[in-house]
Amino acid sequence: MIQIGPLYTFDKQSVISLLEEHGDYLSFEISTIKAKAHYRGLSFWQHWLPCNLHIDSLVYVAKEDTQVLGFLALGRLDKVPNSWRIEQLIIHPDHRHRGIANELINFISAIYGSQGVRSFNFEIDLNNSTGLRLLANKGFSKQAEIAYYLKDSNFSQNDLNSININLAKLADKSKILELYQLSLPYRLREIYGFLTTPTNQTPIFELNYAYLFSNINHLNNSIWIFNDSKRNILQFCAQIFQFEQNTYLIEFNIHPGFADNFDYFYQKIIKLVLNNYQCQAAKSPGELKLIFKTYDYQPALLNLVKSDQLSLLKTNILLIQEHWSKSKAQHKFTNPLSQNLSPITKPAVFMPKNPTDFC
Repeated sequence: MIQIGPLYTFDKQSVISLLEEHGDYLSFEISTIKAKAHYRGLSFWQHWLPCNLHIDSLVYVAKEDTQVLGFLALGRLDKVPNSWRIEQLIIHPDHRHRGIANELINFISAIYGSQGVRSFNFEIDLNNSTGLRLLANKGFSKQAEIAYYLKDSNFSQNDLNSININLAKLADKSKILELYQLSLPYRLREIYGFLTTPTNQTPIFELNYAYLFSNINHLNNSIWIFNDSKRNILQFCAQIFQFEQNTYLIEFNIHPGFADNFDYFYQKIIKLVLNNYQCQAAKSPGELKLIFKTYDYQPALLNLVKSDQLSLLKTNILLIQEHWSKSKAQHKFTNPLSQNLSPITKPAVFMPKNPTDFC
């Protein structure tokens, strides 16, 4: 009998083995996921708390007797209220087509959906036809395409002193979130509830960690911004994640009104990472690799990475399941024809009081 429950420490190695052997991830993603798996076996206690009190991602495993058949990792979308991201969903090849992935999704949908979760996100490989069919049957729909591009050579030292970028501070949180919302297409803002949720009421926990633990000499999970002081508008934002072997993942948010000026910020971020790499080269020698995470609704960034002739590593599909929020929404029926009309003093058609008068 297959049982589903949170990951405990004694099943941690089985989950890591499944991830290494059968996970469809890039090398830098594997190293990060493995590092997280080592301590996620200690976070099982969150399963018995309301999901809004979770402080870390959770892993749910499907087991038969003592064998781990598959697992699902779930984490919070920090910039979006009441929304969660399916980080990994892996089933052992010998136990596929038994409905295990379907049951794992049903399990987390029942637990988290009953607590008012707005949506579930899943970023899946474009070529994973089996997974795409499964998620479509579970109510997920395509909202965007995400492409990863690699830049590993031809780093030029351009003079970009005309534009100044700054490390984000805690005081910039509301501006960063506002920029994030403006950078999204209307459909995603509607799904995430940004059209009705005030900016200052949306939690963004990941930004707190980025501000506290990042500095100019260590770009691990740091956030850099370009603020137009004259207009008091945040135009661009870049979040930089540093991985092993001098690999950096960069994700941008671009104000739609200033997309034409994005090239300067893009080049400045590259120069910033290059300077940091050169400072650390003596301690960790190796080839510098920049990976840009792009969305199909970011034409300014896509044009730049294509003009630089960067290598396409991978294309994913962003799928979102939003029917839980729709089913729990309270709908009030209003009759569009109801109006405050004056009472009718005389009937429009003569009706005799005695029915026999019709005969």
